Amino acid sequence: MEFQGGSAAEVFSALHNSDDPKEREFLKDIVKLFCELSGGYTLLAGLRLADRGRSEPASGEGGGVEKWEAHLQLFDKDGRRVPLRFAPAGVSELVNMCAAVGFSRGRVLILDEPAQNLHPSLQRSLLKRLREYSESWGVQLLVITHSPSLVSEFSLDRTVRFVAHGGSTQIFKPEPQPDPAAASERDLVYAYFRPKLVSALFARAVIIAEGKGEDAALLAWLPKCGFSLEDENVLILTAEGKEGIPYMCEWVKGWGVPFVVFCDGKPSKKKEVEGYLSGLEQQGLLFRFRQDDLVCLFEEEYGDAFNECCGKFGNQ
Repeated sequence: MEFQGGSAAEVFSALHNSDDPKEREFLKDIVKLFCELSGGYTLLAGLRLADRGRSEPASGEGGGVEKWEAHLQLFDKDGRRVPLRFAPAGVSELVNMCAAVGFSRGRVLILDEPAQNLHPSLQRSLLKRLREYSESWGVQLLVITHSPSLVSEFSLDRTVRFVAHGGSTQIFKPEPQPDPAAASERDLVYAYFRPKLVSALFARAVIIAEGKGEDAALLAWLPKCGFSLEDENVLILTAEGKEGIPYMCEWVKGWGVPFVVFCDGKPSKKKEVEGYLSGLEQQGLLFRFRQDDLVCLFEEEYGDAFNECCGKFGNQ
């Protein structure tokens, strides 16, 4: 079944006039949710005469019957009535979202790019509240989104990434880590990097930089090569050291995100990490900046500021 945005009044009115007290209570929950998320707007639903003072003849009878229609009124936080067609886009979106929830009680609710006119913080609040109510409302949520803000509100073990490739769709979902100790260490690293890692789900490709130095070098070097990160939808992730690189590589690989790695030429103190990096290098997925290259690039791009830093902190 598909909910149409123009059906919001019918959904709210049906709940308002229901003989089932649970449905009327359900409507109160939805209106309360709408009020909280819209910043004080509220809704009133019911029935009204479609044409006041008019009637239509009933079939086979001499008398007439009055026409009624579902009616929905919107009021701002000061109590002034606002015509729905003149409401802010985000508020109108919320009206339809809440009506869709009311329509979907006991069903699966598919939200395709939900609340796209809302601020990201409101999007997260909306989904957080919907998750809280979904069990008691009997609504199962399936969210389709391009927003990292929304993905951040869900556990990644309940997330699937779809990628269009060669005329078909590929599905990516990382396999669980079988070793509990390794899984615990990995999850700790992922929790630290989570905000940027989630953004990587929507990138066409990822560049993993060892640290801040490589990050700054790439930001200066890539534009000189005529490469725009924004235009190409490529994201730079900073691993905060060589030890974080394997975790990041395995994470983006599990989600099907292409990647390359940039680091300096100094070997890692951990043999297993250095072995992992050497394997990437053999596959053409890792590139090492020489120290002289970095120094020359920083001197050229950042000039006086670089020399001042070298004077204060040495060549590190």
